[in-house]
Amino acid sequence: MCFPSETPHPVSWFWPLFFLYFLFPADKDSPFYYDWESLQLGGLIFAGLFCVAGCAMALSGKCKCKCNQTPR
Repeated sequence: MCFPSETPHPVSWFWPLFFLYFLFPADKDSPFYYDWESLQLGGLIFAGLFCVAGCAMALSGKCKCKCNQTPR
């Protein structure tokens, strides 16, 4: 039988990470430091290109819909 006091709270993992973030600030010369603004911009451009390519492929007529086939 599992009592509510035995299960950890879902946010209990957050507090140690929160304190570690402030105890060890990010070093910008570290190879694990990421420029999040550039990463976000690159992701948006990548997603936009895939969206345009998907719309172009859907509107080109080369992908045939199988809805118009007669049932067997």
